[in-house]
Amino acid sequence: MIRRVAGPSILFLAGVAILIASSEDGPWSLVGFSLIGVAAVAGVSLAFYEVGLSEDRARSRDSALTAARSDSADATVSTPDTRPPGPSSRRTTPAPTATRPPRRRSRGDG
Repeated sequence: MIRRVAGPSILFLAGVAILIASSEDGPWSLVGFSLIGVAAVAGVSLAFYEVGLSEDRARSRDSALTAARSDSADATVSTPDTRPPGPSSRRTTPAPTATRPPRRRSRGDG
């Protein structure tokens, strides 16, 4: 992980050094701010990448545990599927109809 953080850190430090060295507004300050911006984007991307890697590790660990449990539970009998064939999203009852509540009369409508 230290190697991954080194790139954005070096870009950020280079951008800060360029900004300090260029005391006036000009092309070098633009380069400095650009390096800082690229470092910030790379840092946020790295954070999301690390979260994804940790989720992948947790998922593989859970699947290994599930596989180990299923190997030890060979005596478990599975029940057959008793649902009728066809798409499960088919409605068996009609959809409710939308009804509009009666309109209230205001006091001046007589």
